[in-house]
Amino acid sequence: MKIVKLVIAAAITLLLCSSVFASWVNLGGPNGGTVYNLYRASDGYLYASTRDAGLFMSSDNGATWSRTGIPGDGFYLKISESPSGRLFTAAFSSTSYWSDDHFETSNLLTLPAGILKVDVIHAIDNDNLILVGRNPNISIFKSTDGGANWSTVGTMGLANPGRIVVGTDGTLFIPGLLTSVFMRSTDNGDNWTEVTPGTPAALQYLECTDEGTLVGGYFGSIYRSTDNGDNWTEVHTAMVTNGIQGMAAADDGTLYAVTLAPEVLTSTDDGATWSSSTPDLPAIYDSHCLETTVNGDLVLGVFNKAIKMSSDGGSTWAPSNSGLTASLIGGLAVTADGTVIAAADSFGIYQLPSGTTAWEQIDEITCTGADLDAIRTPDGTLYAGATNYLYKSTDNGANWTEYNTGLVGSNGCRFGTSPSSDLFLIHAQYGIFHSTDAGGSFTQLSGVTAPYVAFGDAQGAIYGGGLTGFYRSDDNGGTFTSLVGGAHDEAAIDFTNDIVYLDSDGSISALQKSTDHGDTWTTITDGLVENGVLATIGTNKIGVDNAGNLFVDFTINRFMEGVVTRSIYVSEDQGATWREDIAGLNSTKAYSFAAGGDGDFYMGTNGEVYCFDPTNDITDTEAGQAFDYTLSQNYPNPFNPTTSIAFTLPQASHVEITVFNLVGQQVASITNQHFSAGQHNVQFDASLLPSGVYFYRLNSDLGMQVKKMLLVK
Repeated sequence: MKIVKLVIAAAITLLLCSSVFASWVNLGGPNGGTVYNLYRASDGYLYASTRDAGLFMSSDNGATWSRTGIPGDGFYLKISESPSGRLFTAAFSSTSYWSDDHFETSNLLTLPAGILKVDVIHAIDNDNLILVGRNPNISIFKSTDGGANWSTVGTMGLANPGRIVVGTDGTLFIPGLLTSVFMRSTDNGDNWTEVTPGTPAALQYLECTDEGTLVGGYFGSIYRSTDNGDNWTEVHTAMVTNGIQGMAAADDGTLYAVTLAPEVLTSTDDGATWSSSTPDLPAIYDSHCLETTVNGDLVLGVFNKAIKMSSDGGSTWAPSNSGLTASLIGGLAVTADGTVIAAADSFGIYQLPSGTTAWEQIDEITCTGADLDAIRTPDGTLYAGATNYLYKSTDNGANWTEYNTGLVGSNGCRFGTSPSSDLFLIHAQYGIFHSTDAGGSFTQLSGVTAPYVAFGDAQGAIYGGGLTGFYRSDDNGGTFTSLVGGAHDEAAIDFTNDIVYLDSDGSISALQKSTDHGDTWTTITDGLVENGVLATIGTNKIGVDNAGNLFVDFTINRFMEGVVTRSIYVSEDQGATWREDIAGLNSTKAYSFAAGGDGDFYMGTNGEVYCFDPTNDITDTEAGQAFDYTLSQNYPNPFNPTTSIAFTLPQASHVEITVFNLVGQQVASITNQHFSAGQHNVQFDASLLPSGVYFYRLNSDLGMQVKKMLLVK
């Protein structure tokens, strides 16, 4: 993503958002992906943290899953719980949430000042909280008022701190890597000491049994302590390459551990001895990926295959991924008959046959890569790519041919095409490869450093963008001429109108277009931000449908207001005017676009695929009632001193409503929490404010809206 400042020499005004004109139809997505953290709450609910699609919840012991609305944060998102059942998220970012209702609604947790990343949150109760975070060094903080205020109570030499474990006598333990084996507190987290007996050298995972025994894992060994961690005994040894990847304790006292091999280890005698089995499982990621259900089943997060479940102590495993659309959709292609091909980043190629609702894995394709793409050339040929192989289909995806081109490196591949159905493979490390015979042979093109995009136009020119600029070749790739300097990783071409669109190089514009094959460029983002607003705009993804309509994922940072929004915008006049179109989306992050042969347009997000339908109304599936994204005028208005503010959401979203005075200063925060789809109403008490005109602003995942109100005392 490239960002550029729009300098507007006028007074700062508040944003008035455009209305929602159209909607996206959710086609779901392939179930699977990678699950990095699992947690079973005291009421039996299971929570699964995915890399891209956020946090999922299961209320039926893992049989089915649903999104919670908590965004993804890689493998660092962890769940913890207070004795009363309040749930907390610890994300490897400066945002954490708490919820009392399974994240149907969620509230932002106030974090210690200057905190950059949150590793662990532990709730002694709803008021007394322990937080391990980075500012930038790893420190331990404590709050006695539910997070309103924090004090530093310790510093750590650990890396990758694990979940805080509570001993049977109330002692708190923090496992981790490097300097010390763990941190320990015997006074509810007020004071902490490093425990360094020397063996083991570190503990990455830690469990406390009902008998008060500590059992920890480090690399391929399991250690045991019966004296609160002062002394340890190695009770199981495996190869170093079989590092312990997770530990869990069942309600009946059985202890489980999994290794990278994978190997399942079981202990029924308080961790003194362990038995081993080697089931048929894919690789297990290094994280808290093992949990037990209330009925004793094992739930395991595995690389690329999401959730596996075992009902026989780990001997056999079966997938349990219904509803868990957990993978980033990195590439899309649509066949002539409407079948959607999705390259689900990290775990395979799937298809959704036209007129169906169930995604099917293409069995012939085995994905081993972390970067996938898919494309349909104008002649109807489908291509899909993984790390080391290309796949081609000439019959709308019914059959695929796998072949090793010898060109694909460890960085994965992206695709580009031309009106004549040429195929371009783009590798950041190895360059651009060009095929004019449907992938039968390739010619390596030089002249574009660290490329990310490449395509051709109707006149036979070839375009390529990368680290050092955006280029054009008029001699079939023999030589390239620089068109625009700077780094470029997003570009698209409108084959119908012969227009090239290009992201910012950091100094010209957030998005620009050329109608003369790149010789001159015109900025087309001026209408995205109102006159008088200082903002930066970043272009994340560009797509063009068969009618020439432009779809762009923009990030807009209104830095003077402290507001950053990411959303999908549509232009039907080649960038002259824009409208925000997000109705129906669970995510406003676009990772892939594709035009269908029937005129439809598709977008891949965090685990889901959407089809754009400008005539479709958004419907709340539970209530059967249509909702637009609206902010109503407060009532009464004028008011003294209280008033009611209503708003509606077409989908669940985090919502913040704030109040500003006439000079743009924030004077109040009305609400800052997660809301479900539907109609909502909040109250505002202005008892402490003087009479005057104020603005109230609704900011959510769906965008921003502002209205004016009058306080008369």
